[in-house]
Amino acid sequence: MKEGNKYQTIAFMAGYLILLFMYAVGVYDFIMVHSSNAEEYILRNFAPSAVAYFANYPLLPLAFWVLNLATGIAAPILLLLRQKIAVWVALTSGVADLVLMFISFTFLNPWKLSAPKLLRLI
Repeated sequence: MKEGNKYQTIAFMAGYLILLFMYAVGVYDFIMVHSSNAEEYILRNFAPSAVAYFANYPLLPLAFWVLNLATGIAAPILLLLRQKIAVWVALTSGVADLVLMFISFTFLNPWKLSAPKLLRLI
């Protein structure tokens, strides 16, 4: 193995593991929001209005949220296993995320949830 290829492989592995970690945190967040302790978890991390927002999350954005998380977790694993389908899985994750953001910011107004928290940080 050439020296350049060795460092490139290490860099790609680190990137894959970082992506995997980020999506694992997203899966944890999803599970906590939809578990029996959801209200406590949301109130600890968001404004109280977030409880109603996440409790009544519409089915279509929820489907894109699940699709993004599932394919987002699968893509780095498939890349590490050098499966050709990994590129399509990653693309599916990206498209699902873009559609989810479009639906959220166009119709659901998530800014009303994060603005009070953000203002307290400033």
